[in-house]
Amino acid sequence: MNYIIRNSILWLTITISSAAQQFDFLRYTVKDGLSSDYIHSIIQDSQRRLWIATGDGITIYDGEKFSTLRSNSGLINDYVNCFLEDTATCGGMWIGTNGGVDLYRGGLFRHFIFSKFDWSNRVNVLFRRSSGEIWCGTEEGIFVIDNHHSVQRVDTNTVLHNVSSILESDSSLYCCSANGVFVRKKNTSEFVLLISKKHNIVDLVKGTNGSIWGYASNGLVIQIKNFLITARRKLPCSDIVKLESKDSSHFVVTTNNELIEFHSLQSPYGFLRKLVSKKFLQSYSVTASCIGAEGELWIGTFQHGVVKISELHRQFFASKYFAAECNNSNIICNQNGECYITTIKNTVVIKNKSSTGFTAAVLPMKAKFFFKNSNGDIWLLKWNGSIASFEQGISKRYFSLTSLLNISLDKILCLAIDKKQRLWVSLETQGVVALDIHSQKEIKRFTMQTRLPDNSIRSLYVDSFGNVWCGGYTNGISRITEVKKDSFVLKHFDVNEGIPEGGVRASLEVFPGHLFIGTRYHGIVEIHGDTVTPSPINSRLESSGIWSLCTSSHGTVLIGTQSGIQEYDPSTSRMKTLIRTMPVYSCCVNEDDVMFAYSTLGVTIIDHVSERKSLIPPNIIVSSILVEGRPTQIPLSKPFRYDQNTFTFSFHSFTMRDNNELTYHYQLEGIETTWHEQTRAIPITYAQLDPGQYVFHVYAENSDGIRSENIASVPFVIVPPFWKEWWFMSFVVIAVVSLVASLIAFRVHHLLEIERVRSRIAVDLHDDIGSGLTQIALLTDIARKKLKQKGKRSNAEFSFDLVLNEAGKTSRELVDSMSDVVWSIDPKEKTIQDVTSRLRSFALELCESKHITFTISIADELRKIALSPTLLRTILMICKEALHNAIKYSECSLLTVSILPKEKRICIDVIDNGAGFIVAQSKDGNGLKNMKLRAEKIGGSFSIVSSPQGTAISVKVPLSV
Repeated sequence: MNYIIRNSILWLTITISSAAQQFDFLRYTVKDGLSSDYIHSIIQDSQRRLWIATGDGITIYDGEKFSTLRSNSGLINDYVNCFLEDTATCGGMWIGTNGGVDLYRGGLFRHFIFSKFDWSNRVNVLFRRSSGEIWCGTEEGIFVIDNHHSVQRVDTNTVLHNVSSILESDSSLYCCSANGVFVRKKNTSEFVLLISKKHNIVDLVKGTNGSIWGYASNGLVIQIKNFLITARRKLPCSDIVKLESKDSSHFVVTTNNELIEFHSLQSPYGFLRKLVSKKFLQSYSVTASCIGAEGELWIGTFQHGVVKISELHRQFFASKYFAAECNNSNIICNQNGECYITTIKNTVVIKNKSSTGFTAAVLPMKAKFFFKNSNGDIWLLKWNGSIASFEQGISKRYFSLTSLLNISLDKILCLAIDKKQRLWVSLETQGVVALDIHSQKEIKRFTMQTRLPDNSIRSLYVDSFGNVWCGGYTNGISRITEVKKDSFVLKHFDVNEGIPEGGVRASLEVFPGHLFIGTRYHGIVEIHGDTVTPSPINSRLESSGIWSLCTSSHGTVLIGTQSGIQEYDPSTSRMKTLIRTMPVYSCCVNEDDVMFAYSTLGVTIIDHVSERKSLIPPNIIVSSILVEGRPTQIPLSKPFRYDQNTFTFSFHSFTMRDNNELTYHYQLEGIETTWHEQTRAIPITYAQLDPGQYVFHVYAENSDGIRSENIASVPFVIVPPFWKEWWFMSFVVIAVVSLVASLIAFRVHHLLEIERVRSRIAVDLHDDIGSGLTQIALLTDIARKKLKQKGKRSNAEFSFDLVLNEAGKTSRELVDSMSDVVWSIDPKEKTIQDVTSRLRSFALELCESKHITFTISIADELRKIALSPTLLRTILMICKEALHNAIKYSECSLLTVSILPKEKRICIDVIDNGAGFIVAQSKDGNGLKNMKLRAEKIGGSFSIVSSPQGTAISVKVPLSV
């Protein structure tokens, strides 16, 4: 019997398989930065930048900004038809235009012109052979640019013209032209016809397995292997513009006004689905398409710029196939991965067939609610009011709920089944009833009098502990806990506990005992135990109006809001927007990680597994650097001065899917040890950096947690000011040490000088003053003895006078010696002029008594030279001794003293015209010895020359001692 019922249902099923899909899309025009809205070709280079060929130059889009190249930039012709990136040889981008070919590399253009005729320079296709040659298909034929950049024409006997594509497979060349498809086999030089022009093949595509695919504008698609047509299929479309290969048997077809995806070309029954319908592109005329590295589809149009579609791993079934009242509909997945949707008129099941994708079918059964128990079994409430279990498309009726409760079906708001297989039913204005399914008896009824939020509960949820959560329409939520068999305790959470006013629409246990509560107007509230707190993720929600909550198979939370659906990962706190702009009333995820979201437009299916496989790490570059507000060339190779210490780094990612879902992490190594995070690629500024070595790091992370493969790093150095350089610091230290040492040496020298002066004074006092005083003492003793002697008084008086005379003489000499000592140690600064004045006063008195003419002279440059006390005394004593000897013994009439500079020394000459003496016989005299010792003691020299004509004494002393 079950077999008959099952097959009857299958026969009655109405399949919805040809429904066109609809996706969110972005459109870029000249207002956004395109050079023109007339698009001819689109490619993506190895750096994921988009190159867009237009009738007015080239637009390059890096995911963030547009830049334009035209003839005023060096382009050979503004009408651009095609591109070819050459990364294997010289690098750069080959550009085919209506005026020839350009090689754009390093910001410079190199032109290649084939002929003086315009049609020879109209390049439709560029192809690089494995040998490195660039083959250029033009309206006149094929031209080749070799590795040395020499141009030659391929001799085709004028068969090939208006060339649209050139491909290579197994070293054989395939060419599509207006005259058909031609092939030049390996080791041959001639093109031979492979497919005649009657098939109207307009272009060739190379599949991922090396096969060649051709397509005609009328929808014919063929496969070529071993120079034979091995498969063909007529697609239900015309005016094909482009055929894109996603894998060996999976293609996207671009026509003038629609996009079609198909599989299994070999089978005429292969899966076919419309990605974008004619209605969707009714105002567009498609001219080009490109599948990006991240799975996004780029569509070029004739007058409306470029359209980007990022959700090719999604399917969509329009709401007209469900005839549902969306906000009262229910959606659920069973253990087989099938999705069931309740509508007002029917029930829809969506299944996944591996070869054909998802298909939707209308089941001939009417259900108002689907719900699951803790074991994953599905139950349903039929429109006839009965409760049934549901398995393999067959329902088993249990009892009539409406008859048991004596109510109409429209009074039932929602249902739930707990772990003990008790059915919880929310009734409009009558509270919640707990029923035993098997005995069909009422266990307990709950109302506002028993602490329900209100009598119209719109949300029922059973957590892992068996608690039943009842979300009210106006006044918070209540938790029903069974304390013993069929005995319950209610805990009510309202505004006093932190539940905002406005009602609860959904509940979900994220962690054991930790619930997310979705409210109508205030986002999500979290309840942990008895603690209620607003969720920190509210600031990242697209809308604060929550419709639904569910978990995925890998632990993320799907949040249906008034403005779309978002996916939140509690383990990483990442938030990703899956659908925007439309309310998502209910959602579920099957065991294969496929999400089904029901909205006002219909059901959106997102294959998370396939979508994640298509994701690639987002690229990241540091696009510009400002130093003190001025642009700086990257990389920063030269060090910066200490006052160039404010840096601004601008960066962005080359992701083309959705830049709004990227998170940027950055760090300045040298002052930071942690990573900072921001959700927009806004410039980062570091001001007033200290001198040192730094490295700026940045990487991007998408909403799926995929990071950039390489961290963009920019090292730089700020040098310190010269007064902080090691050499300057060393110089300062050495200078300070030297200064201190000099001060110490000066101090020591000064102390030694004082000590020498003290020693000299002590010697002088001992030698001169001491001996004089001793002599006076002796004379005094002699006089005393004479007075005591008896004898004649005259003799005593004579002896006494002699003694007094000697004592007076000695006293005067002591006074002179004392005067010299005091004069020499006087701290007042003295010059040679002072020495000459003292010598003059000393000598004149003596010379007058002897009738000797005395003269003293001094060089003008020596007059004001200051001398040390030691040098002053030495010069004074030598000169006085010399003058004293000359006056006393020489019997001269003329005595001269001259003081002159000579070889950084002071030369003192004392000359008389006396009788002279024999120097050798005066060795026993102390005067000459003392003068010589005094001169040598201060580093000077002493010499004496004497003859009957006179005596000359010469003393040379240094300028400083």
